[in-house]
Amino acid sequence: MPLTAADIGLRCHDVHQGMGNVDTRSAHIAQLGTTRLIGMAANLAVNLRGLDVVEDANALRQIAAQELGVESLAFDSVIGVLEEAGMVRVRRPSPSKVQIDENVPYHQNLYELLGKIWDERAPSELERETVGLVNALAEAPRELEVVQEEIPEADLRPILAVGESTQLVKTLKLSDGTQLLYSPFFVFENPTVMKDIYEHHEVADVRNVMQALRGEQGLLVDESNPVMKDMLARGLLLAPTIKGVGGDASFAFLPYVADRQFLTVKKAVLEKAVQILACVRYGEHRAVATRIQSPAAILSRLLDASTNFTIRPAQRAQPAVLHPLQAADRRLPPERELGRR
Repeated sequence: MPLTAADIGLRCHDVHQGMGNVDTRSAHIAQLGTTRLIGMAANLAVNLRGLDVVEDANALRQIAAQELGVESLAFDSVIGVLEEAGMVRVRRPSPSKVQIDENVPYHQNLYELLGKIWDERAPSELERETVGLVNALAEAPRELEVVQEEIPEADLRPILAVGESTQLVKTLKLSDGTQLLYSPFFVFENPTVMKDIYEHHEVADVRNVMQALRGEQGLLVDESNPVMKDMLARGLLLAPTIKGVGGDASFAFLPYVADRQFLTVKKAVLEKAVQILACVRYGEHRAVATRIQSPAAILSRLLDASTNFTIRPAQRAQPAVLHPLQAADRRLPPERELGRR
């Protein structure tokens, strides 16, 4: 699949996130040097955003190594990447003191800038194939046989070895012998439930539903679609129901979550984010008096510090649903808590 610069930056971040419990000294992982460097830069950038000034760069080096997986020996190179991208500026007010000014952009721009740097550094074909496969599996599972036709066997073996060790790529064997590659970052369900879906529906039909959800998070649920209905019944999708004068409506989500804590100890944060977006979608599709014409404008305002992360009363989309979740009329969690998507 063709990759945009933003896709590349995002997938490099994913690869880095997967390295958390892996021995990075292995020969296979050593072949992903550029991808890992950009991934570390992405992880550091999203955690620097909003700090304005880091007074002690040496303290940051230690925190980055302990908490963010940015190896101490790679720290200077990572900062160099962020300087190249215009996200930080290093100052040395004295010989013994190093400070960092941050200017990290949000979301798409962050990953686009880092993706361009990755491309300019001429990564190996193996790295390009790895990033490409991770991106493809983020869209939907793929048959192993199809992937084997697209990636040479000599390259696919180390890619799958890295994928297995980082948990970025897993294999699911169906009863007819078909082997599927899928990404646990993409799905919430366990492999057994995944297997049931593919046992009962054509792979292409499942992929179409997943791609539709990827194209519009908070997709209005179509009960007449057998694949979507089955996925809802099996708990594969988040689908909050919004009640309003326009009638009850459910909106399906298949969030991309790199940090597995959002499925456990930080689950409430993800639930709030989904409820907020579901309310906006309700205003877009089912509002009676005033329909939301630009969902992006609403969400952008909720992310705007200059508005104190709030919207005017006329802009509120079903706030009654949000009050029980303590998500309305208060500052939203910072971007790093809501996750990248």
